[in-house]
Amino acid sequence: GNLGLVVDGPSGGKGGPVYVRRLHQFSPLQGQVQLGDTIVAIDDEDVRRLSPVDVGKLLSRNGARSQRKISIVRERLAARHPDKASGSPPQRHCCLCKQNSIH
Repeated sequence: GNLGLVVDGPSGGKGGPVYVRRLHQFSPLQGQVQLGDTIVAIDDEDVRRLSPVDVGKLLSRNGARSQRKISIVRERLAARHPDKASGSPPQRHCCLCKQNSIH
């Protein structure tokens, strides 16, 4: 199923933190995932060292599951701008996506 999610990562196709680059208008993940969120696991499988291509493949596989679990880390705005840093750690979120609701 199509999650309507485009991911990206470090240049050169190497493994590293993969993040949400674009979220399509009709994505079932609207309101759960934000641009810039780092994807750290898919269905409890650690993806922090995988390339964006490999993460995309994991996201698009259907399998026998009726829903997917995507674990993300969301940095607060201050964490991205050191001059506004508050010392707050990044937030970790999980979202579940039912396959039968995916366009």
